[in-house]
Amino acid sequence: MEGESKPPLFLIWSAASADTSFIFTTIRILLCISIMFIVLDQSRKVWRYLNSLLFSPPRRLLPLSDQKTLFLDLDHTLIVSLEEPPTEKFAAGDQIMLRFMEETLYVLKRPGVEQLLRSAIASNYEIVIFTAGTKLYASPVIDWLDPNREFISHRLYRDACTISIDGKCLKDLSATGRRLDRSVVIDDSPTVYGKHRQNVIPVSPFHGDPGDVELINILWFFEFEKQFKDLRLAVKNY
Repeated sequence: MEGESKPPLFLIWSAASADTSFIFTTIRILLCISIMFIVLDQSRKVWRYLNSLLFSPPRRLLPLSDQKTLFLDLDHTLIVSLEEPPTEKFAAGDQIMLRFMEETLYVLKRPGVEQLLRSAIASNYEIVIFTAGTKLYASPVIDWLDPNREFISHRLYRDACTISIDGKCLKDLSATGRRLDRSVVIDDSPTVYGKHRQNVIPVSPFHGDPGDVELINILWFFEFEKQFKDLRLAVKNY
């Protein structure tokens, strides 16, 4: 209305500036709180990891032995598990259908598994399955691979793995009770062995190809390694 007095412009500007400043301050506080919670969460994970390394008693997963040991991964190394029926034709004895967690899995055996197991035993190896799979899933599969328990001496499941900060399952050979110079690993994921990768013969992942020859190509290693006292040198020169 005419004759009404209006607040000076500097007061309006000051009020707007105060509101804007309040909003930005609130946002900064919320961001700081969010960052603090993220840092605390990561700190807890780091502390749990360091605590397991520094203060937990050293584990020995297997009884001590000087015998040569062959550690075998399971999934994508010896077998593959599919949620759908395989499109490729496999012999009846090379596939099995399992029920797991209310789900049907079609498990295919990689060509050469039986030859690998027999060759290792003939070369005086003890065979250990070392898998990141759970016992509930992996145990029936191993029973199928070795129904008479004549090849596989020990089974190590996910609970035998070390969990890294980022949640990956790592396999620590030094915790197995086996001499590293008498141990060989066959695995499609050599990185999970960390500093013990020199023990690993890597294979390409098995996805269900009936013409796969990865394991068959490894069989001659058991004759080749006899000239080495340290099996890590055999793996290196293989």
